[in-house]
Amino acid sequence: MRAIETVCFVLFFIIGVVAFSEELIPQRGFYARVDVGYSNARDPELAIPSGPIPADIGSSVVYGGGFGYAYVPGLRGDFTLDYRSGFQQVSGFSAMPKGNADIKSLTALASVYFDVLPYERISPYVGAGLGMSRNDLDTITIKNVDGSLLGTIAGSTKNNFAWQFCVGGAFRLQSNLLIDAGYHYLSAGDYESRDSLTLSDGTIVSAKTRGSVRAHEFLASLQFTF
Repeated sequence: MRAIETVCFVLFFIIGVVAFSEELIPQRGFYARVDVGYSNARDPELAIPSGPIPADIGSSVVYGGGFGYAYVPGLRGDFTLDYRSGFQQVSGFSAMPKGNADIKSLTALASVYFDVLPYERISPYVGAGLGMSRNDLDTITIKNVDGSLLGTIAGSTKNNFAWQFCVGGAFRLQSNLLIDAGYHYLSAGDYESRDSLTLSDGTIVSAKTRGSVRAHEFLASLQFTF
C-alpha cells in the first residue's frame, strides 16, 4: 500500500509541476534536428524483362537530421538528409531460384509543416516535402532451390525525384526544445540493376531488374531552436 501511495504522490507532483510551470512560448528562428525511426518498404513492384516478379525489400532503421526555420504561430520548414541502410531485396517465385541483394536509400527533402491545432505544449501537424533520393542496389545473388549459385547481376545507383507526406505531433519540452513524432509516407523513386546476368559457368545473358522504394515510416526527432 505504501508503494501505491508513493507512486500516486509522484504522479500528482509531476502533474502539478507541469500544470503550474511557467508558460512556454515557442521560439521563432533557426533550428537543428536529429532524426531516428523505422521504415517499412516491403513490395517494390519488381519487374524483369519477362514481366513482374514477387519481391520484398523489408524494413530498415532510418537516421539523419537537418536544419530548418520555425515561424510563429504554427508554421515551420526544414531541409533533411535521412539514410536507410537495412533494406534487403528477396525476389523470386515459389520453388524457383531466388535473388537476394542489399538496398540503401538516401533522401534529401525540403519540407513544410503546419500546426493544425497549435497548443502551448502539444501541436498536431500535417506536412509535405519534395526533394531527391539516391538508391543503391548491391549485387543480386541468385541461388537455385538446392542452394547452389545460379548467377549474379551487378547492382547500380539511381538518382530520383522523391516526396513525402506526414502527420504527427510536436511535444514542446522547453521554449526552444521539442520532440517531433509522426508518420511519414515516402516515395523515394526507383532502383535498378545492370543489364546482364553472369551465370556460375561464366556465361553472360541479358537481364535487368527494376523496383521502387515506397515506405511507411515512423520517425522521431529532437529539435533545438537557436
